[in-house]
Parts: sequence; C-alpha cells; structure tokens
Amino acid sequence: MPETFHDLLVRQLPLLRSNADHLPDEWRPFLQAVDRAYRDFDAQLRRQELAQEQTSAELNQVQARLNESERRHRAFLDADSDLVFLKDDEFRYVVSNRANNEFLGKSEAEVLGRTDFDLMPRAVAERCRASDQEALRRDTCVVAEEAANGKIYQILKFPVPLANGRTGVGSYVRDVTARRQAEEILRQSEEKFAKVFQTSPYAVLLTRAEDGRFLDANDAFVALFGHAKTDLLADSTLGVGLWAQPEDRAAVVAALRRRETIANREFRFRAKDGHELVGLFSTQSIQIGETTCLLSSINDITERQRAAERLRESEARLSTALDMARAGYWEYDVAADVFTFDDNFYRNYKTSAAQVGGYRMPSADYSRRLCHPDDAPLVAREIEAALASADPGYSRQIEHRILCGDGSVGHVAVRLFVVKDAQGRTVKTYGVNQNVTERKQAEEKLRASLERLQDVAANVPGAIYQLQIGRTGALEVPFMSSGCEALFERPVAAMDFAGLLFDHMHFGDRALFEHSLAAAAQKMERWNLEFRIAAPDGRTKWLRASANPRKLAGGAILWNGVLLDITRLKQAEEARRASEERLQLLVKNSSDVIAVVDAAGRLKYVSPAEEPFSGFHAEELVGKTIRDVVHPEDLDATLRAFQTAIARPEKSHRVECRHVHKTQGWIPVEIVGQNFLDEPAVQGVIVSMRDVSERRQAEEEMSRQLAELRRWYAVTLGRENRVAELKREVNALARRLGEAPPYPRAEESAS
Repeated sequence: MPETFHDLLVRQLPLLRSNADHLPDEWRPFLQAVDRAYRDFDAQLRRQELAQEQTSAELNQVQARLNESERRHRAFLDADSDLVFLKDDEFRYVVSNRANNEFLGKSEAEVLGRTDFDLMPRAVAERCRASDQEALRRDTCVVAEEAANGKIYQILKFPVPLANGRTGVGSYVRDVTARRQAEEILRQSEEKFAKVFQTSPYAVLLTRAEDGRFLDANDAFVALFGHAKTDLLADSTLGVGLWAQPEDRAAVVAALRRRETIANREFRFRAKDGHELVGLFSTQSIQIGETTCLLSSINDITERQRAAERLRESEARLSTALDMARAGYWEYDVAADVFTFDDNFYRNYKTSAAQVGGYRMPSADYSRRLCHPDDAPLVAREIEAALASADPGYSRQIEHRILCGDGSVGHVAVRLFVVKDAQGRTVKTYGVNQNVTERKQAEEKLRASLERLQDVAANVPGAIYQLQIGRTGALEVPFMSSGCEALFERPVAAMDFAGLLFDHMHFGDRALFEHSLAAAAQKMERWNLEFRIAAPDGRTKWLRASANPRKLAGGAILWNGVLLDITRLKQAEEARRASEERLQLLVKNSSDVIAVVDAAGRLKYVSPAEEPFSGFHAEELVGKTIRDVVHPEDLDATLRAFQTAIARPEKSHRVECRHVHKTQGWIPVEIVGQNFLDEPAVQGVIVSMRDVSERRQAEEEMSRQLAELRRWYAVTLGRENRVAELKREVNALARRLGEAPPYPRAEESAS
C-alpha cells in the first residue's frame, strides 16, 4: 500500500521536531503551522473515532433491545393458545407460532416459506386462499367461522404492510367451541326459562325493583288477575292496584334490601274487578343489565283457605255431633288381645261396663257377647287386615250387626285406624262405633219407597241420578230418572248412561268432569259442576250436575244427585255479561263522571273522567263518603236527594251542589242519581256528575244583563212619564190663559 501524506507526516514530524534547532529559521513557521494542523486533524480524527465508537455501542444496545423484543414477542406468540401467523404477498408463511405449527402437525422450519397448498388438503387450502385474497381485496379485517376436527374456529384475517411497499396477510385463529357451546347452553337455558315462566301454573311476574313497573307477566297471572298484558306492561303493581295493602310491597322491598328470603309469605292481592284474593308470595332479586328486578310468583290459596275454614267448621260440627250422638271409642291391644271400651261404646250396645264386667274384654268374649254371629267373621277379617297392613295410615270403615243388652239386634258403623311400632308392626288398633240402627231401618224404608221416589223423580225438573265409583275407579249408574232422556234428547238406559255422557260431552269439559269428580270423591264433599253436551241437532246444551257422596261397604262411593238443564240461564248470564261490558265501556268513555255510591253514602266506584273533572285520581275518592266531597252548606240538600233516590228507585233524581276540587277548592256540579241497590252487578246508587261552572257563569251574566236592562227601562220610562207630566202642565196653563192646549195627545195618553 503506497504511503499517504498523512503517514509521511506522522513519520517525519518527530524527526523534524527533534532537529528543529538545526533547521533554517524560515522553516520554523511552516513546521509550526503543519504541527498545529496535524494536531487539529488528529484531535478531529479522535473525536470521530469516539463518536463512531459511541454510535456502535448505541447500535449494539438497540440491536440487543430489538433481539429481546423479538424474543418476548416470539414467546408471547408461542404462549398464545390461538393460532397466529403471517403470510407474505405470495401467501407464503413468514411467521407461525407454536399453536399453528402444532395444528398443522409441522415444525416451524417445515411451515415457513410454504403455502397452504403445501401443508393442507387442496379443498381446505382453496378456502384459506380465498379468505386471504378477500382480506387483501377489501383492505379490512375479515371474520369467519369454520368447523374442523370436531371444533369450531373463529378466523380473523387482515392486511399487514411489509417491506418494499408489499402487503401480506396476518391472521388469528381461535378455538371458540367452548364459547359456542356455552352460548348454546345459555340460549337453551333462556328458552327453558321463558317456557317455565309462561307455562308455570302459578302467577309469575317480572317487575322493576325501583318502582314496581311491569316488565313481563305470564298467562297464569293475566288469567288470575284479569288485566290485559298490554295494560300491565304500561303500568306498575301499585298503578294497577295489585297489592290490597300497598305498604306490603314496601315491606317486601325493605326485606330484600336486608337480604331476607321472601318465600311463600301470605299477602292479600286485588284483581282487576276489585275482588281480593290470598296468595303465597315468593320473590327474589335478579339483575338484568344495569337494572335490578324482582322475579315473583303468587300461588292463589284463597280457595285453600276457604276450604281449611270449612274443614275447621266441619270438624267442629263433627265433634259436636259425636258428642251428641255419643259415638263410642274403643282400642284393641294386639299383644294382650284385649279390647278397651268407653261408656258411650256400651251405651250403643244398650248395656254398661258394670253389666259386662268392666271396660276391658278379651277379643273372644267381644266376638261372642257383642257381635252378631253372622257378622263376627267380617269383624275378624277386618282386624286381621289391619294387623297385616304395612300402611301406617291404614284406615277402614265397616258396618255390621250387633247384639244389644236388651236382646235386640242393632247396626253399628265402625271407623278403625292402626298404630305401628318402629319396626312397622301393628301394635294397636282403635276407632269409633256409631249406632246406625235407625239409619238402617230408614234405608229399609227407603228401599220400600223407591218406586214412589221414581215416580216423583220423573216429574221434577231435570233428572235425578245415582253414580257409583268402585274401588277400581269404574263408573256405574245404579239409578236415573226418565228426565235424562229429555236432557240428552235421546233414549237413555242406565247401563249405557256413562258412555252416552262421555260420547256427547264437550271435548274441553271431559278432563274437568273427571278431575272434579275425583277431587270431590277424595275429599268426600259435595260435587258441583257445569259442563256442555251436544244435542242431536248439533246445539250446545249446558248441564249442571250436583251430588252428595256416600261411602258404601267395600269402599265404593255412591253419589246421589240432580242434573239440570241450565242452557237458558247460561244464555242469560252471557247476555248480562255483554251488557255489563257495554255499560263499562260507556262509563269509561263518558265525559261525565260516573260513580257508584252504596247505601251508606260511600263511593264504591269512580270513573276515570274524575281526574279532569276534579283533579283527583279515581282511586283517591273510592272509599270517601258524600260528606267528604260535598260543600258543607250543600250537604243537607244533597243527602235529602240521596235518601229520596234510595226511597224511590223507579226514577232518577237531580240536585245541584258544590263538589270538592283538588286545586280550585269547590266547583258547582249537577248530580243525577238512580237507585240500583237491588241489581247484583251494581248494588248501589249510580250517579252522574257534570261540571256546571260555565252554565252558572252564563246564568249569572244573563241575570246581570237582565238587571241592567231593567234599570235602563226604568230610567227611560221615568223620563217619558216626566215629559208627559210637563206637557199636561203646559196644557193646563194654556187653558188658564184661554188658549188651546199645544199637546192634546198628552191628555189622551194620560187617560
């Protein structure tokens, strides 16, 4: 390599410096200048080297950070369970994370630089290529779902800028199988909830916790309370008057805020028609979005309570009846084989404990001394059946003949029960005996008079019948009167009555018939049912069945009842209902206020027109009296008119008074009322109220104008009379002067 000028200077300058004292003086300035220039150049060169070294160090740091970033990025990609990859503009893989490599079943080296056609079946590769091209064509993110290997994948593809102005395709592929399954489970759950909500036999409602506004209500709620669903969704529980005592809802909300459980609490509710019912109320707080809601159910137990009350009354009556009838109590100790009796028991047998030797008696003595020989085997079999039964609630009722102390033969009805030990063995039987001798005698007389009864039954309205339900549930008809043929308009025989009944019964009533009869049989209570049948000409007839049950020996139930044709009654009821609906429609749409007042002068109903009339909501005035709404000075006249309306129901009665107004104090009204106390649908005086403020103002203005007219007439008439008087005075003066009167007509008007 040839020597540079710099190298020459580097080599020569030390020599020149060492011989500086021997150089000519003219060289010294040059040498100094060269030396300074070299030193400056050397310093500049050193600075450049230092700058280069610093830049190199910074580049190394940047490269190190870049490498670390790439490692972290790679670790992040490989840690991701999603499939992540990048393709160049020729759709070759340039980035592929571990999840994608495992999905393809290849190593990273086997994937990079390859296309989908190198790695997948052709059909799959073609779909992938089409979605890649769509992402580039649309220049946006493309989302699709595809099933593979029994899983569902969500695929996102999007354009990615590459070097040299090229564009590749990036992609994220996520396994959404679990999410889709969860979504499907949620959808099915929501469908199940909606189905359970709508098909629940209980009244179910969904309300907003804040103000009780209805969000939803099932068909059972609509049917129970009588509100249209559209009306409910536009109102709240308080607005429709659901709570008979509105403070109950506030108590429920407060309890929920205290995290108390509200389940099967008894409250009183009010239906649309105003009748109250008792329900078991359950509710829980749920969150729907940002809204706190209450999901509630109401189990109507009104009839249950009534039935319980009837049962209590029945038990009280039964207890009294047993005391009055002196029903005899007995027990049988299985281990000792001994009966124990009370005084009433012996009284039924016309004997006493003293006569038979005490209150305890071995079973053999009881059978020999007190049971009729022909019925002793029956009693023994019933006792054996009670001992053998595994049912802890075993109960039987039998009747048999007895031997009385006076030598007569009587009849008793026996109701027996069992007592089991811990091993399920019968250790005791007990029960009551009722002397039914008189009843048996009456039954004999009844059987003797059956023909007479049939004659009577044939001439009464409707039909008399007997239904017998055996232990197997089979329905038989032991007796029916000839009136059945008139009801069915067909020849009827007792043996085919049941088949005929079901063949011609309305399809929708058969299940109700069977259910109600079974329920009445289970409770042994009176059976009442209204149902439809088809006449031979296709007409629908309504029948009312009513019957009382009686258990027979062997467990069968005999129903004695009456069957009536109530078709005309149903038609009349339908006409009355339609009339009531028309009346209600008229009331709701009347501009006048329509109200119903009971005999005590208390408002039972106020139409919606009350609010624009007086400023009060209708429900604010319900329960108020006439004294609460009429001006004290008008009260006596109004009450007299009200009493007149009650006393004379044949005509309407009118009165004017001042009615209270929420903001204006009092307004003049005209009230017309008529007595409908005897109408079951009304049971009150119907009054119509009309605001007569404008009429009063018009009347006052007319009176004022009439008074003004009268005043002007008086003034005018007075002036004319004075002029006539002056004319007559002038005439008189003219006569005194011997002249003719200038106003002769004034004399005529005076006459």
